[in-house]
Amino acid sequence: MNKIYTKVFLLEKRNFKKIEKKDFDVLILKSEILKNFENGKELLKKLFSLKRKKNFLIGIEGTSYKKDKGYLELRFHGIPVVDIFFPYLRDEREHMHFSNSGLNHVLLNIMNKNNIAIGINLEEIIKEIKKKNFTYLSRILQNVRWARKRNVNFCLIAKKQHNPLDIKHFLLAIGFDTKQVKKAFEFLFLKKQLNKEIFEHKRGKLYFYKKDEEIRLIDYLNSIRE
Repeated sequence: MNKIYTKVFLLEKRNFKKIEKKDFDVLILKSEILKNFENGKELLKKLFSLKRKKNFLIGIEGTSYKKDKGYLELRFHGIPVVDIFFPYLRDEREHMHFSNSGLNHVLLNIMNKNNIAIGINLEEIIKEIKKKNFTYLSRILQNVRWARKRNVNFCLIAKKQHNPLDIKHFLLAIGFDTKQVKKAFEFLFLKKQLNKEIFEHKRGKLYFYKKDEEIRLIDYLNSIRE
C-alpha cells in the first residue's frame, strides 16, 4: 500500500526565488507575514501568478476573524486565491457556549462558496493528543462538526510518510465520518486538477469562477477515479 505524504513549503519570508526552485504540493503562509492586511493581499496576488505556473495549492494560517475573512474572500481575475485554511487553534480565550476554534459561521460560508478546505496537519494533531491537550482536541472536534453542517471539506496534510489505513482509522476515531475522510484524502488531487483546468480554460483566457462548473469537474474527476 502506498504511503501518504504531502510536499509542503512553509513561507516565513518573502523569498520568491526560493519558491520558484522548490517542488511542492502546498505552499503555507505563516501567520507572521500576514499580520499587515494590505501587504498580505499583495503577497497573495504575487503568489497567485506563481501558482498558475507551478500548480500548487495556497494555504494560510489563521490570524484573526476579521483578517481571515478578507483573505478567504480574496479573488484574482474572479478566481479564489486561497485553497486551504488552517484555523488558529491555540487561543487561550474561550467562549461560554463553544470553543474558540478559529472558525465561525461567516468564515465557513465563505469557504463553502469558494471551495476552500480546512487544513488538517496530521503530525501536529498527533503531537497534541500525545501531550493530552484536550482543549486543542475539542476545538478540532468542533470544527469537524461545523464543517459537516456547512458542507466544508478538509485537506489532509501529512509531512511524514503514513499508512493510509492508519490515517483513516485515526480520523474516524477523532470524529470524522467516512465521507469527510474520503474527501480529506482526495481534496489535494481534485483541487490541483481543478486549478489546472481553470488556468487552461479557453487557452489561457481569463476564467471567471463558476461554482456549477467546478461541481461538474469534480464529479467527472471522481468518476474516473472510481
